[in-house]
Amino acid sequence: VTICNSYLQESTPAKLSSRGIASADATEIGAYRAEVRFLRALSYYHLLDLYGNPPFADETAAIGTSTLPPQITRASLYSFIESELQAVTGDKAGSSDLLKAARTNEYGRADRGAAYALLAKMYLNGVTYAGSGAAPACYTNAATYAKKVVDAGYSLMPNSTTGNRVARNGYGKLFLVDNYQNNPEIIFPVVFDGKTTQTYGGTTFLTHAAVSGTAGNGWDPVPYGIGAGWGGIRTTPSLVAQFPDTTADQRGSFHTAGQTLSVTSLTDFSKGYVPIKFRNITSTGTAGSDATFVDTDFPMFRLADMYLTYAEAVSRGGTGDAGLALQYVNNVRNRAFKGQPGGTAGAVTAGTLSANNYQFFLDERSRELYWEATRRTDLIRFGQFTKNYKNPATNYTVAPWQWKGSSTNINGQDVNDNLQLFPLPSSELSINTGLKQNTGY
Repeated sequence: VTICNSYLQESTPAKLSSRGIASADATEIGAYRAEVRFLRALSYYHLLDLYGNPPFADETAAIGTSTLPPQITRASLYSFIESELQAVTGDKAGSSDLLKAARTNEYGRADRGAAYALLAKMYLNGVTYAGSGAAPACYTNAATYAKKVVDAGYSLMPNSTTGNRVARNGYGKLFLVDNYQNNPEIIFPVVFDGKTTQTYGGTTFLTHAAVSGTAGNGWDPVPYGIGAGWGGIRTTPSLVAQFPDTTADQRGSFHTAGQTLSVTSLTDFSKGYVPIKFRNITSTGTAGSDATFVDTDFPMFRLADMYLTYAEAVSRGGTGDAGLALQYVNNVRNRAFKGQPGGTAGAVTAGTLSANNYQFFLDERSRELYWEATRRTDLIRFGQFTKNYKNPATNYTVAPWQWKGSSTNINGQDVNDNLQLFPLPSSELSINTGLKQNTGY
């Protein structure tokens, strides 16, 4: 945020003119302002979602002084992000900082499609962020901006009828090394490269940690394009139960050989099935550029999410087309169920999307978007994060997922609602005494 604020302070027309910046360079510098404002809004969105009431500063704040940023309320930050994104998309009058049209910027950089997607995601969670008074308008807005994304010309990564199972699988190709090539679905990625953006986080972690570090039981790092697995992350029976037919639904791909379904031990990697999602190989089976650091980009925003966002927003009372909502949902499901020869279509009926049948949306988002950093936010929106979780592994009786809220109780336990937000870091509180810690910490 500070870097963004500094750029905005130093790139005003007056500043550029005073420094003798040539007109062509000034135009290019000015064009970046909209992208900077988007990136700042995205950063504040993460703070809005995770912390609620963070310290706040924009480009009007002096940098390098002893003045510390004040704390902003969650509702006020929601309004700020909304205003900024509407400004850079041209939906707010008077802004000269405009993003390029959707799908016209170079890969990895923000355009209006990215801003539309962020607005849609934020509006869908409007009640969480701004209170019950945000509805139903927030749902209408979520549907509106999700449809702006759809209408911009994105499309789902298609399945193929040729090649091996990996090459045929449109869904699976979203999480491979060449997901940056000819990909009509990704709206805004976090770009990774095994040679030039080396990190042990990101898709490097998601790939290595989901592969056993011990040979045997079918574990081999080579098909994942890595030198060795780390033996870290698995999943609970609750996710596995979302896929009653993993042959038909190509999204439900798990390594099960030598693994137990139940996570009976937190420290034993063989306890729990392992989703096969992110890999450091191309769709034709070629390994990435580095056996340690992964080339696969992370799809922060993609079209399937927008399809589901539109449908859920309409179901929650937002103004929209129920028939179109059903079509969007079935676009997502039909790709998943038609990915293999002989697969049956996954289409659902209008009755499945009937008013107040929200559990379907929570489940479908789990199936489509697991391990894509949406689950916590979704569970909070559906009122099932801290308690009242309808567990697929127990036929949807209200029961916590395994190990929830406890490192000693495999059956899990409900937790206090204050855990819907993270605590403000003690390092921030010790420096900025004007900050108030989130309730319950």
